[in-house]
Amino acid sequence: MRLTLGELVRRILPPRILASWFLVTVAMTVTGPFSTYQQFGALGRLAYWALVLGVAILFCALAFYGVARWCAAHAFWLRLLLASALFTALFLPVQWIIMLALRGPVMGLGHMALVVAAAPLTLGLVKYLWLGPEVSWPHQSLPRPRILDRLSPENRGALLHLSVNDHYVEVLTDRGKSQILMRFSDAMCELDGVEGMQVHRSHWVARDAVQGSRRQNGKLFLLLIDGSKVPVSRGFQQAVTERGYLDASRRPNE
Repeated sequence: MRLTLGELVRRILPPRILASWFLVTVAMTVTGPFSTYQQFGALGRLAYWALVLGVAILFCALAFYGVARWCAAHAFWLRLLLASALFTALFLPVQWIIMLALRGPVMGLGHMALVVAAAPLTLGLVKYLWLGPEVSWPHQSLPRPRILDRLSPENRGALLHLSVNDHYVEVLTDRGKSQILMRFSDAMCELDGVEGMQVHRSHWVARDAVQGSRRQNGKLFLLLIDGSKVPVSRGFQQAVTERGYLDASRRPNE
């Protein structure tokens, strides 16, 4: 799946995230936690916290985006722990360099690791307690599709794939798989706000669920982030190609 740099930035750093960075920077400048009130003047605190929080938010957003992109089929708590571990691995060395270069608040590496790891965990817990686990991760801000109301609460999440199974429609989200007794055409009418397309008479895929493509025995398949392969019928291949669902750079070699 192709994303321009601008689209990627808008996905991982929507306006509300930038507004949060500004507000938290002001709050940290005024309160001066971690001894920064004693170590820096007002402008020094503003510059220090703007830099630290800006880098932290960027890396946190990238960690959430990466985990949601590649581990969407896993449970919420596992994704949260993976995002926290990835964020800590990315941001801890940078924070250590910033602390030494700007002579910021001094703390041991172990203490700093705990503080750094707590940031995404706290964000995830707030999300879970206030919004629920079915709400999308920070880079997603799509309307809620009506079809989710037909699923059990524990399976309501980001839509990945719809397929036909006899008289049922199988709905795959990042929270699991469900079966609904309804027509496939009616199910596709309830995908409000989700970017995706029908690629076969029995299959629909969300754009964010596609990570590449493969040709096998002359047939074209889309590879989804949960590891499954979805066939693309000949009648849909041109539309799939024109809309950028095929990414040669991610196409595995046969």
